[in-house]
Amino acid sequence: MQMTRGTCWLLLFCLLAGCFFGGQALDGVSSLGRALLQDFSAVAAAFDEGTGEGIETKPPYQPLLMPGLPVREVCTNACSKARNGVCEEGRPGKVQVNAPYMMAYCDLGTDCEDCGPWKTTSTKVPWENPPHVGPVRYLQSKDVQVRVRAAAVPSHMNFTFAYTDPKLDYDVSYHMEGSGMVEAGITAIAYKLLNGRCEGKGGQRALVVDVGANFGWFAIMAARLGCKVIAYEPVPVFRSFFEYSIFLNDLSSLIEVRPSVVSHEAEKHMKMETIEVPSVRLENDVKSDVLLMKVDVEGWEWAVIKGAEGLFKKYDVESVIMEYSPAFACGILSPSYLCALERRAPIPDATGVKHRCHCTRQDVCGVEEALVLKAAAEGRIAQNYVLK
Repeated sequence: MQMTRGTCWLLLFCLLAGCFFGGQALDGVSSLGRALLQDFSAVAAAFDEGTGEGIETKPPYQPLLMPGLPVREVCTNACSKARNGVCEEGRPGKVQVNAPYMMAYCDLGTDCEDCGPWKTTSTKVPWENPPHVGPVRYLQSKDVQVRVRAAAVPSHMNFTFAYTDPKLDYDVSYHMEGSGMVEAGITAIAYKLLNGRCEGKGGQRALVVDVGANFGWFAIMAARLGCKVIAYEPVPVFRSFFEYSIFLNDLSSLIEVRPSVVSHEAEKHMKMETIEVPSVRLENDVKSDVLLMKVDVEGWEWAVIKGAEGLFKKYDVESVIMEYSPAFACGILSPSYLCALERRAPIPDATGVKHRCHCTRQDVCGVEEALVLKAAAEGRIAQNYVLK
């Protein structure tokens, strides 16, 4: 996510960045947040939780199958590159390959002569029916490269992730290629929020809502930790990477991908690439408690939150991760909507002093923004949170 001047994260209702806290809180930004933003090893240490298990760069591995569900095999050899002696599906094949990442030129199950049959618990694989184009084939038609590598995450949540040429995507793909992780600091905090909390008694699973899923990093991570996920991604190219990763990791029973645009207006049609996509209001689409909501919609966060007013009033949305700028709260979005997000109990910072988020426009747009910029200039909060 690209950060702009005056931009900061609404995380656990202002826990990390401290944008809405008073000056005292800016001096005491949470120790977890500060540590996570220092370097990759700090994130790894936070993941390890003292177990001594290091996070290594690993080649793609054979994905785990969802336990308790019937397994079937898919084998069509329908890919144009099938039977060339090399597994082209982006997963380990009959011939072992020792490389940090693999290339995918075929959809899963369409090169089984070289890869072996693809095993899945999914009851519906769309590209089994010849008229339907699978995600890899779609990306190939757009001349978009598909790379696959194992994520640098703790072993109990191993997953493999699809991305593209990092020279063409200086965001998700660049970081995935270099470190095996996307947005390391936020990833570690999302892990802390979800780990051990996705599965309740009786097998009931907590819900994560991902608005603007992009390549699907956070949704895949949440599902691998056991959460149910509703993910919105209207852009076909991003959604294709995401759907491929879902099937690659056998998570189709936990992740529902919706191609809609989330907005403050319902049933509006918006153009995404070459197609028109309908819009939805989140309050009409989600009817349950939410353990974590992640919103990343490139400046339209205000519209998502405005369309989720009923969700916040009727259900328990425990945590929200999103980015915003002063314009989010100044004139575009009324303070009442912003205040709906901070109705939880006060949150302690590193000093042990409890604060509540401020919701007045003056606080957001005047004194607080100046304090954040000053704190960044003095090195008291991470520079990448406030760019001049």
